[in-house]
Amino acid sequence: MQKIKVIAGQIAWLVPKLLRGLRAGFMVAPQVTTSQVVTLMRIYEKTRTRIGDLSKEMHVSPPTITGVIDRLVRYGYLKRTHDSLDRRVVNVELTDKGKTLVEHLLSEINKRWYKILVHLTEEERENYLKILKRIVQILDKEDV
Repeated sequence: MQKIKVIAGQIAWLVPKLLRGLRAGFMVAPQVTTSQVVTLMRIYEKTRTRIGDLSKEMHVSPPTITGVIDRLVRYGYLKRTHDSLDRRVVNVELTDKGKTLVEHLLSEINKRWYKILVHLTEEERENYLKILKRIVQILDKEDV
């Protein structure tokens, strides 16, 4: 049990460094924050989503996600639409400008990861991918 605590502690120090290093390599829209990028990518993945559902999925409060969405609407990356069955329900979806940004970001992120992964062996790359998939699976299932 002690070893897992040591590993968790090391990961706690390494993940912020990893995120800073990755962010530096792909941020192409200076006014867009990391949380806004994550929001845009989540909406891109789903095509359209309710603001309330997005708040739950991203584990942030409704006022927080509303603020993020307000800024992305102001930048022209998102648009709000009312549900055709219930006008009280507000959905968000990417504009063409938002889709273009996300696709560009995905391309840049892909290039950045390639430049990193080329330094690992094929076995290390495959293990890293396997572990990342497992971690994402755990995060999707549980409220960790």
